[in-house]
Amino acid sequence: MRLLVIGDVGGHHERLRQLLVDAGADPEGATLPPETHVVQVGDLIDRGPDSAACVALVDRFVASGAAWTQLLGNHEGNRIGGRRFWDEPLDAAALETLQRWWRTGQAKLAVALRTREMGDVLVTHAGLVAQLWVMMGRPDCVGAADRLNQAVGRDPELAFSSGVLLAGGVAGPAWADAARELYPSWISTELVPFGQVHGHSPVVAWPTGRAVRSVPWRLRRRLRPDPERQHSRIDIGGRPFVCVDPGLGFTPTAEHRLVPLQLTGEVIVTDE
Repeated sequence: MRLLVIGDVGGHHERLRQLLVDAGADPEGATLPPETHVVQVGDLIDRGPDSAACVALVDRFVASGAAWTQLLGNHEGNRIGGRRFWDEPLDAAALETLQRWWRTGQAKLAVALRTREMGDVLVTHAGLVAQLWVMMGRPDCVGAADRLNQAVGRDPELAFSSGVLLAGGVAGPAWADAARELYPSWISTELVPFGQVHGHSPVVAWPTGRAVRSVPWRLRRRLRPDPERQHSRIDIGGRPFVCVDPGLGFTPTAEHRLVPLQLTGEVIVTDE
């Protein structure tokens, strides 16, 4: 199966729509090509020109039963029980959709993928820090996704714990800062059980391809930028950590790209 992991959209509806068209999807009819599964890592909304249209587009796929896994980011969390940090108007219908996704579990906090290219990887908005993994009982990739998704609709404090960015304790999967929390937490552990794919906090400034200032010097030499897709990768403990946030939510230019991470494999689900 072709797996397409889409990074932070940040209210840029036309870029998201064009990405889907280029991938062979029909945004109006909410259909995907055969043997294709889409994962969008959250932060559909805010900063960009049309957050409501982004939510409506994705909801068509979610409601149709298409092979689409929608994850929740900190900007969605801002509207559905997480700590308030962003004040931007959002269309009432879009807000109700986000709240429904949270109540019904139509959106998730995590998904586990088994891939040909990177083995088992956990996909979340911001990444699972090692401290939270230990607190959860050191689960495998599937167990970590299951445990995180148990918080959907029930436990916004776990889902949207803000960590260093808002001085909120151990960072949750929608808030971990890659340079200061996610990557350092795993470098200091003896075991890295699975790889991760995340958005939220680019460690490379696009389109320049340079490491952002918050990346410690010990990590910079490990970074592998992908300028064509505007993704970056760092291997820790023999496992890949890939950031798919192109930085559209900051000061996007025509050179910023929204390109999916394309993998081959399957979504791992349990029998529960």
